[in-house]
Amino acid sequence: MIASRLNVPVVPVRLEGLDKVLHHTWRMARPGPVRIAFGPALRLVGDDYEALAQQVGAYQQGTAAADHEIEQLTAQRAQLTASLDEDLLRRYDRLREAKGGVAIVAVRGGRCGGCHITIPERFTRRLEENPDTLAACDGCGRLLFVPR
Repeated sequence: MIASRLNVPVVPVRLEGLDKVLHHTWRMARPGPVRIAFGPALRLVGDDYEALAQQVGAYQQGTAAADHEIEQLTAQRAQLTASLDEDLLRRYDRLREAKGGVAIVAVRGGRCGGCHITIPERFTRRLEENPDTLAACDGCGRLLFVPR
């Protein structure tokens, strides 16, 4: 109601893992990972409390649907990765985390899709001839593939 009257946006904040580092009965927080995510700013308009509650409820429904989709995709990923080599999967996950979520990039026009350095033609040909070849860019370390 205050945000609506002052015409200021409300920024939703989500804290994941906070319950594991700061329980409501503890006096001090314990070290541990906490993920903070900010949602898009909401502009609540009007003086009617019911209408404002509906606006917030609609936002919460949207985030709940997104959470459900994330859970489904996470389960699907677990099924798909179960048959992969553990070392390869660890390498991929480390790269993805270190490279802003992009661990595998295409070679286009003889250049790495991640750092844009030139990839030697013989290297590109080897990837084209054998798509199962695992190769990393010398510049950024991302895994490379040549699109068909």
